[in-house]
Amino acid sequence: MGMGEALISRLPLFEGKAYRVDIPNFGIPSKATAGDVIRFEREELGNQFDVSAELLKELDGYRYDDVVWVTDTIEAAEYYLMDDMTIADISEIPVGVGARIILDDDQGGFLVLRGDARPRERK
Repeated sequence: MGMGEALISRLPLFEGKAYRVDIPNFGIPSKATAGDVIRFEREELGNQFDVSAELLKELDGYRYDDVVWVTDTIEAAEYYLMDDMTIADISEIPVGVGARIILDDDQGGFLVLRGDARPRERK
């Protein structure tokens, strides 16, 4: 039997409310995977997140929009406001029961795999 979702299933759960600043995903193509989001963070934004090659491979089975950056408080989300933005640009968003924390950025942000995310069909 294969390992399946072994690593993802061991990630910590994200529980409680999730908040996000309403900013688009810059430059991530529509066919991208969840793993590509982390590669983009590393290569384009210079954020050296510690994610194993094995976990990246599992995340490549999901769509890029199955993962989302959130915070667990409105106050933490304020850190991510860009110029001309106000607290009105922060929304509570659903991430679903069973959402998993892939990584955090040490500023109060969490990259989570949505609880309702399902692996894509293999082509």
